[in-house]
Amino acid sequence: MSYFKPASSSHLRSCRATQSRVPAFVVFCAMVLSISLPAQQPVTAQAPSLTASISGTVFDPHGSVIQGASVTLKNSGGDMLRSVLSGANGGFTFSSLAAETFKLTIIAPGFGAYNSDAIPLSPGQLLTVGNIVLPVTASESVRVSGDPVELAEEQVKIATGQRVLGIIPDFYTSYDWNAPPMQAKQKFKLEMLYMIDPIVFISVAANAGVEMYNSNWDSYGNGGSGFAKRFGAIYADRTTSRLLATAVLPSIFHEDPRYFYKGKGSVPSRAWYAITSAVVARNDKGKRVPSYSRIFAGFGSAGIASTYYPTAATSAGQIVADGFINIGDHAASNLIREFILKKISTRKGIKPGGQQ
Repeated sequence: MSYFKPASSSHLRSCRATQSRVPAFVVFCAMVLSISLPAQQPVTAQAPSLTASISGTVFDPHGSVIQGASVTLKNSGGDMLRSVLSGANGGFTFSSLAAETFKLTIIAPGFGAYNSDAIPLSPGQLLTVGNIVLPVTASESVRVSGDPVELAEEQVKIATGQRVLGIIPDFYTSYDWNAPPMQAKQKFKLEMLYMIDPIVFISVAANAGVEMYNSNWDSYGNGGSGFAKRFGAIYADRTTSRLLATAVLPSIFHEDPRYFYKGKGSVPSRAWYAITSAVVARNDKGKRVPSYSRIFAGFGSAGIASTYYPTAATSAGQIVADGFINIGDHAASNLIREFILKKISTRKGIKPGGQQ
């Protein structure tokens, strides 16, 4: 007997029918999947909705950043959406915005309001609107647009009314950020008033006395003659340096010799402004420019001083060193103006605050 019997014809027909149905079922499932998967694919692969942003920086007409300006974001209909304050660097940002059209309104004390045009945003767009300059107020515009000579004379009167502790001249600090420029005549006039101030003579005499006590410049000798020589050298040094830096060169390069008190922003930003103001000045049009007056005066006065100081001070290396010292002294005095003098100075006819 064989263990494997041939299958019957009916059994074979049944098996063939089963085998023929299996491929058909597989084909049917494949067809269903091929139809359904493309319809589901966009749902599973869809990226999250993109968001946009608007950023910018707020400046005053003189090119300095404005901290604490109120920046309001509105929709195209003028409805307020959000509001932020500009940072220490004058910057602001509105993030996570939908793709639509917005408008900006910016205001700050002492300035006119800024209203932007329509700002359309695309999905995911990171838009920088650039530097936004706030206009001066109408009252400032009227004051600045007056007679230039009268305005310049007014600045001289204001400057000579400033004294530290009511005694020491503080003529070259302006606490009015939008102060009009002085003309060449007023630049010379202000410096002459400074150089003949009694406090200046007292200061020079004190320095001469200290130099004689310490036996500086022995070739000058001692006694009345030595004191007079030291007094004359110190006064000539100050006069030359100051005339070059505050009158002669500022008139040639059309620069303003005053330090404009900032008074706003973080301590580091104010300190950086004060230090850089030793080599950066405001020109007569109100723009920040390289201070050729201060730079040339620092080295020029050192060279001139070498003609009347003893031989030891006439070397080229010493002249260059003295030039850098003069610029460094100016930076240090600016730091004192920015952080100390306002609290201890008497001021007449001056608007309070820094960036007005």
